[in-house]
Amino acid sequence: MREEESALPKFLKDLMEFKRLEYDLGKSLIAISAQFRYGEVFDGVLQKLSAKLRSGASLDEAKPETKTTLGRIVFFVLGQMAYSGGGTVDTVFQLTHYTTRVIQMKEDSRSEVRPYLLLSYITPLLLVFGVAFVGGVLSNLGTNIRTNGSLGGFAFAGYGLRPELFQAANLLIVVSAAALGIVGAKMADLTARNTLRASTNLGIAVVATAAVPLLNISALFH
Repeated sequence: MREEESALPKFLKDLMEFKRLEYDLGKSLIAISAQFRYGEVFDGVLQKLSAKLRSGASLDEAKPETKTTLGRIVFFVLGQMAYSGGGTVDTVFQLTHYTTRVIQMKEDSRSEVRPYLLLSYITPLLLVFGVAFVGGVLSNLGTNIRTNGSLGGFAFAGYGLRPELFQAANLLIVVSAAALGIVGAKMADLTARNTLRASTNLGIAVVATAAVPLLNISALFH
């Protein structure tokens, strides 16, 4: 999605040059698709669109297969320009300026939330180590109590930690990690559809919950 959006300003600048030469918008898009390259994703969008235009569809009827909201806005405006007579160079310039500003604002927002995204990746690790640390402390305490028979004048019997508690805690950590990934995607990409961040968080949590018990942290307290 980011690759597709980042190609829009250069694409619109090239389109503006064709418009200055008074090219028809549809023919301009066909020529741009054949002559210029903006990246694999956006090139695919343009090639499919130019195929529809060559088959006789008008620009306002041919719906580009773009996955971004900004891309849909750009092609909608271009379609309306073609429907109303082609528009002007100034209209394309304003659309280019608007698109560039939106992309820059998104990049600035991503820069601001980057520390929080890093924290969302670290949090599952901290939670897993925290649970393992507390479990080690309590297990050591339970061993001392069973060995000595009393602590501070109080007697304890059957003191211990059930494995189900650790399993429940690990499950909550995994679920929380996935939720943090979804929130991070919403903050950074302005959409929760970016499942890469949630998958990364989920993977970190699963690996951590499986690996940390193998470290035998409770042995450090003996």
